[in-house]
Amino acid sequence: MSKQQYDNSQEAMPFQDYHDIFMNAPMGIFTASQKGRLVSANNAMAGILGYESLQVLNSSITDIINDLFADPSDWEKCISPVDNPGEISRHECTLLGKDGSEVRVLISMRKVLNSNGDIIQYQGFVDNITQRRQEEDYLNGFNRDFLVVLESTTDYIYFKDRDRRIRFCSQAMARITGHNDWREVVGKNDFEIFPREKAEIYYHEEDQVLRDGIPLLNRVNPYIDENGRTGWVLTNKWPVYDDENIKIVGLFGISRDITELKNAENALSHSYNLLRYVVEHTRSSVAVHDRNLNYIFVSQRYLDEFKVREEDVIGRHHYDVFPDLPRKWRDVHQKALEGEVLSAEDDPFYRDDGTVEWTRWECRPWYEHDGTIGGIIVYTEVITERKRMEEALRESEKKLNSLFSAMTEMVVLHELIFDQHGRAVDYRIIDCNQAFTKVTGIKREVAFGRLATEVYGENPPPFLNRYARVAVTGDPLNFSAYYQPMDKYFHVSVISPKDNQFATITTDITERKRAEEKLRRIEWMLSKKPDSGLNGQNEFQPQSYGDLACLNRDGIIKKYVGVELLKDIARDYLDLLGSSSAIYEVNGDYALGIFASGWCRTMDLASRNLCSTPDNIEALNSGRWLCHESCWTHCSKEAICRGKSVDIECSGGLRLFAEPVFAKGEVIGAISFGYGDPPKEPEKIQELAEIYGIGCAELERESNSYDSRPPYIIEMAKSRLQASARLIGSLVEARLAEEDREKLQSQLFRAQKMESMGILAGGIAHDFNNLLQTMRGNVDRLAQDNSINERSASRLKAVDKSIERAAKLVQQLLLFGRKAEHKKVQFDINQEVREVVQMLKRTIPRMIAIELHLDPETCPIWGDPVQVEQVLFNLTNNAVDAMPAGGKLLIETVRLELDAGFVKMHPGSVAGPHVLLSITDTGCGMDDETLEHIYDPFFTTKEIGKGTGLGLASVYGIIKAHDGYISCYSEKGQGTTFRVYFPVFKADNNATEEQQPVFIPQGGSETVLIVDDEPEIRELTREILEEYGYKVIVAANGEEALEKHLDHGKSIDLTLLDLNMPGMGGHKCLQEILKLDPSARVIIASGYSLNGQAKETMSSGARAFIGKPYQLNKLVGTVRKVLDS
Repeated sequence: MSKQQYDNSQEAMPFQDYHDIFMNAPMGIFTASQKGRLVSANNAMAGILGYESLQVLNSSITDIINDLFADPSDWEKCISPVDNPGEISRHECTLLGKDGSEVRVLISMRKVLNSNGDIIQYQGFVDNITQRRQEEDYLNGFNRDFLVVLESTTDYIYFKDRDRRIRFCSQAMARITGHNDWREVVGKNDFEIFPREKAEIYYHEEDQVLRDGIPLLNRVNPYIDENGRTGWVLTNKWPVYDDENIKIVGLFGISRDITELKNAENALSHSYNLLRYVVEHTRSSVAVHDRNLNYIFVSQRYLDEFKVREEDVIGRHHYDVFPDLPRKWRDVHQKALEGEVLSAEDDPFYRDDGTVEWTRWECRPWYEHDGTIGGIIVYTEVITERKRMEEALRESEKKLNSLFSAMTEMVVLHELIFDQHGRAVDYRIIDCNQAFTKVTGIKREVAFGRLATEVYGENPPPFLNRYARVAVTGDPLNFSAYYQPMDKYFHVSVISPKDNQFATITTDITERKRAEEKLRRIEWMLSKKPDSGLNGQNEFQPQSYGDLACLNRDGIIKKYVGVELLKDIARDYLDLLGSSSAIYEVNGDYALGIFASGWCRTMDLASRNLCSTPDNIEALNSGRWLCHESCWTHCSKEAICRGKSVDIECSGGLRLFAEPVFAKGEVIGAISFGYGDPPKEPEKIQELAEIYGIGCAELERESNSYDSRPPYIIEMAKSRLQASARLIGSLVEARLAEEDREKLQSQLFRAQKMESMGILAGGIAHDFNNLLQTMRGNVDRLAQDNSINERSASRLKAVDKSIERAAKLVQQLLLFGRKAEHKKVQFDINQEVREVVQMLKRTIPRMIAIELHLDPETCPIWGDPVQVEQVLFNLTNNAVDAMPAGGKLLIETVRLELDAGFVKMHPGSVAGPHVLLSITDTGCGMDDETLEHIYDPFFTTKEIGKGTGLGLASVYGIIKAHDGYISCYSEKGQGTTFRVYFPVFKADNNATEEQQPVFIPQGGSETVLIVDDEPEIRELTREILEEYGYKVIVAANGEEALEKHLDHGKSIDLTLLDLNMPGMGGHKCLQEILKLDPSARVIIASGYSLNGQAKETMSSGARAFIGKPYQLNKLVGTVRKVLDS
C-alpha cells in the first residue's frame, strides 16, 4: 500500500506498522505495475528467490514477466481470472531464482484500482511450495512403485483392519481368490473370498496377531489348486499399530507358494531314501568316512560281511575299529584323500581264522559343495565264490576251446541285429574257430565283434532270413547252399544257444558237389539227343530280315574282337543250351545275334513281322519288336546300366540272363542268352500266339522239340557266359592298348621324321648355298666381261634369276631345318596381321572376303617379325589358293593359357601363356592322307610350277624355332583352319609381363553327353569331365546322340556336340535335339572358327562354342558357365 493510499483510508494505523508487517510477513509479497514492472517486494520474497537482501532483488528484477517467470505466459494466467477488486486468483507456476534455479510457488493475485476504477497495480502473495511438491512427487512415486510391486509380485501380500477386512492386497492375492483386479477384493473378509473351512483356519490363526500382538511366523498350510493338485503355502503375519504404537489397528501378511520347494524337498528326501535303498541292495558293501577317516555311513552288507555293529563304528576312526589293518590299506586311504581313485579286481583278504576271502574293491574321494575333498568312500565286494566258479569255468572253457579249435567244420557264434522297427537287418560275429579262417581266409581278429555286412561286404549279409528265423524261434535248421562270392558249396547246421543268438556249424562240400555236378553233366551229355545243341553249321545263319550286326556302325566289340571270334565265344555256352544269344555294344548295336533253337527263331521272326516295316532300323526303334525289346531294353541294357548281372522273364516264354562287359573299368556292352523250357500249357501257348500273331500248332511243335536242360547245366552255361564277358573285355582292352601304343609310335615317328628332315634340309641348304655362291660369283664375273655378245648376256641374266630362285628355296630349307638366322624382339602380332592384310587386299581376288577378329588384350610375343610375317603370308596365300571360286578368309588372335590337359593331347606343345593365331578358309579342304604330309618338304598339291612344297615346311620350322605349336583341322569340301600358338613375351627376355590371374575351373555333379566321332577325343574329354565330378554319357555320332536324349530325357543337363561328323552332322543333330527339348543346353565343338562355319550352327540355338583343340580349363570353364546360365 502506498503512503497516499494509507492516508486516504478511514481506519488508519501508523504507516510504519503496515510497512513492518509487509516487510516481515512470512510469505513473499510483491506489487507490480499493470505492465509487469516490479514496484515493491518484502524480505520473504527476496529469500524465496535466493537474494541475500531486498536491495539486491530490487536492483536485479525490474520486468517481472521476463526476469522472474520461467514461462512468461504464466503472468497472464496469474492476472486473467481477476475481474473485480478484492477478488483473488491463484496460480501455481515456476519462478527463476538468483542462480537460475527453478522455484515452485503458488501465487495469489489481486487487483488494486484507483478512484476511477482503473487498474493501477497488482498485489501478489507467494508461497514457496517447492519442498511440498517434492514430497508429494516422492510420495506419488512411492505409491506407484508400491502398486507395481503389488501387481507384479507372485507373493500374496495383504493388509487387514481390525474387522479383518482387506484394505489392499497384491494382484497375486486377488488371482487366487478368483478376481481379476486387487481392487475388487478391497473391503472383503476371508469368509467372502475363501471357502469357509479355509476362512476359519485363517480366522483362528489371526487371533494371536490381532488380540495378543504375537506374529504368526513360518506357518505352512496345504491347499488344493484348481486342477485338484495339493500345494503348499508359507505364511507370515504381523500386527500393525497406530501412530502412538499402542493400539493394534490391523495386520500385515505375506504368503508365498512353496509348492515347488516342498516338492523339491520331497524329491530330495525320496532321492536320499532311494540312494540308501540302492546302496543297501548293491552287491558291494559301502563305507563312507570323513576326512579324518571317521565313519559317517555304512551299509548293512558292510556290517554283515565285516561282522561289526553300526553303533560300534559310526563316529569312530576306521583304524580304531580295525587296529590291525595292513599298511597297504593305510596307503590306499591316504592316496584317496589326496584325490586318487584306486581299485582292485581280485584282492585276497586273510581272516583271523586263516581262511582267505577274495574281494573286489574301489576307494575314491568324495567332495564337498566347494570342491574340497570331504573324505573317502570304500566299495568292497566279496567274490570268493565267483573266483571258484571262474576257475572251474576256465578249466571247462579250456577243454571246450581245444575241441572248438580242433574241429574241421567252421563253427561261428553270432548275435542278431535289429532296426528300430524290430526287423532283423544284420548279425554280429561273436566268435569263430580256426576252420573259419582256413576256409574263408578271414582272420579271427578281423571278424571278431564286427557286423557280417562289414566282414562279407554284402548287404543284406549271407542267409540272413534263415538265420534270423532260427535265432528268434529257436528251431534248428539244416540246409545246403552255393555261396557265389567264394564259389563254394556249404552244408550249414544252425542252432540257437540263447535268445537272438545263433551258432552255425558249416561244412565245405564244394568238392563233393562239383564231383556230383561233373557226374550229372557227363550223364546228361551222354543221354542228350544229337540235335539238342547247335545245329551244325546253321546256328549262325541270319534270320530272313538280315544280320543286325551289319547295322553296327563303329562298335568297339565288333571292331576289336571280330565276328568270327565272337561266334566261337558264343558257341561255348550255346552248345549247352541250344537257345539264343546276343552280344551288344554299349549303345545297343548288335555285335552278334544267334537264334539256335526253333522256338527262339520262330518267336523272333513273328515279333519282327509285328513292326510293319521292311527297314530294320525303324523296326528296332518301333518298340513292337518284342524279342528285341526283351533282350536289349529290359535285360542287356539294364545290365549295362547297373553294371551287374540281370536275370528276367522273357516276353517269349523263356528267361533271359545278361552280363555286362567291362574294359578299362568301363562298361562297353553286354552279352546275354535265353534259357529255360518253352511253355507247354495250352493257355500260355494260346496267349503267346495271340500276342505274336502266330499259329498255336507251330508254337506247340517248337516247344515239344526243345530238349529240357537240368538246372546244373543252366548254371554252368551262366558261368561260361560270365567268363565269356570277361574274355571279350580283356580282348578289347588288349586291342585298345595296342592302338594306344601304335598312336604313340606314330607320333614319335612323325616327330623323329620331322627332326631328321630338318637336319637333312639344313645340311643340304648349307652345301647348296656354297654351290650357289660359286655359281653366282662366276656369273657376276662373266657379266662384267664386255666382250660377250648380247645373246650371251641374256642367257647370263636367265641363269642369275634361277640362282636367285634357288637361293630363296635354300632360305626356306633353312627355315624348315631351323638353321636360318633370326633376330627376336618383342612385338605386337595384331599389328603384323594388319600389315599383312593390307598387302593381301591389293593382290587377292575381290570375291574373297577378309574378316579380322583380333583380341585387343593379346600380349606381345618374342620372335622374329620377318619370319612371323612369312608365316602369315604362307598360310594366307595357301588359304586364298584353296578358294578359286571365292569365299571367306578369317584371321583371329586371342590370348589363352595352355594347360596340362592340352599338352597331354598335343605332344610338342608347352604349358603356359600363349597367343593363338587362327587362319580359317572356306575352301576345298584336305583329306586325311594329305594332312599326314602337309609339313613334309617338297610336298605340294598344287600344279607344277605353282608351288615348291616348302611353304608349310618353312612355317613348321619357324613355329618350332619360336617354341610354338601348330595344328591343322580340315575336311574335304569343308575348308581348313590352321592354329598357331606363340608363347607370350617372357619377363626374362629383358622385359616384364603383367601377371594374369590363374583361372581355376569349377566342377559339378550334372550329367553331360559328349558327342564326337573320334574315340580318343571322346574318352579324353570323358576323363577330364569325370575328374571334375560330372556324370558323363558318350555317343559316337548324331544318330546315337538322339537315342541317348530319347533314353535319358531331361536328365541330360548339357550336350557337348562335335560339328563335323559322318552321317548326321552336328548342325542337323542340334536341330533334332532342340525339337526333342527346346530348353536343351548344347555347346558346339569344332576345329573351324566360331566366325566361320560354326556361326550358322550357333544361331540355330547352341549356347556356346569351343574351338578344337580345346584346353582343359577352357573346356571345364565353358561347361560350368553354360550350366550356370
